[in-house]
This record gives sequence, structure tokens and C-alpha cells, in this order.
Amino acid sequence: MYAEMINDKLHYFGEDYEFTLTEEKFHNYRTLIVTDKQIRWLKEPDQDKQEIIYLWFSSENEWVRQDNNKRRREKRNEKN
Repeated sequence: MYAEMINDKLHYFGEDYEFTLTEEKFHNYRTLIVTDKQIRWLKEPDQDKQEIIYLWFSSENEWVRQDNNKRRREKRNEKN
């Protein structure tokens, strides 16, 4: 697995697939949990797409999920 910048877009490569994010600006989003909605498949994979997303983005998605929840709890506690 590797990623490469091609024509100002980050392309992600695996053995049998290639994809980009649908919007390059998503790379800068702090609260985005990457799902198949944000992925444009340039070369369709033989394996499950959810597994590929998990391989590439699981740790980042988990961090974002925890941070989002933490900020929501803090905001909720401020109101009380």
C-alpha cells in the first residue's frame, strides 16, 4: 500500500485497487470520518471495500470519532 500525489490529487494504491477521496479538501477536515461515500474508486478492488477503508483510515477514524464525542460531551456539559 502506498499513496502518491498525481496532478495535485492524492492517489491511494493497493495490490488490485486505486482510489482518491471525492474532494481533496477532505484531507484537511478535522471532524470527517472517512467512509465509502468520500471515496472515488479509480480501479475497483477484488476484496471488500470496507476492509480497504479500514486498512487505510481505521486509526484516524477512531481518533476523530473519540475527539468528536469528547467535544460533544464538553458542549453538553456546558449547557447543564
